[in-house]
Amino acid sequence: MNIKALVSASIMALSSLAASAASTSPVQVTGPSFADIELASFTLAETSDITGAVGFAPYVLIAPGFQIALPSVTFSSVSVYNTVQALTTLASWSGPNFTFSNLAAGNYSLRTDGLVGGTNFIGAQFTVTPVPEPETFAMLLAGLGLVGALARRRDKTATS
Repeated sequence: MNIKALVSASIMALSSLAASAASTSPVQVTGPSFADIELASFTLAETSDITGAVGFAPYVLIAPGFQIALPSVTFSSVSVYNTVQALTTLASWSGPNFTFSNLAAGNYSLRTDGLVGGTNFIGAQFTVTPVPEPETFAMLLAGLGLVGALARRRDKTATS
């Protein structure tokens, strides 16, 4: 059995499930609270999962060795707003980390709420992963089975 062919077929099949990552530009917020701040706009071409984290700047570097501390930020929620359906979906939330599962194709904006004791800058990093349909998994398994059957048949003819 040619292991190289099997490995290449597996890599090609799994590469179709690739994810894309994004970082947002810093957004200035001023306290004591902020609501519905848009961090990013994006379009999903197919049903997808989104995972990521929100964060803030702990300090501003003025010159080498000289920095000014910024007030901390407490995030209370992260949501996505579907601009076509006018529908808001709250994230599964754990500290700064968020997850959205099975978001339908469409145009979205990533938004957040929270508290800040002054002025600071916030942003987010997130990954969009397409959710494969059951037919995709069926084709993947059928293709791998076909590659395995061909390799086994080739081995039998080589030993005869």
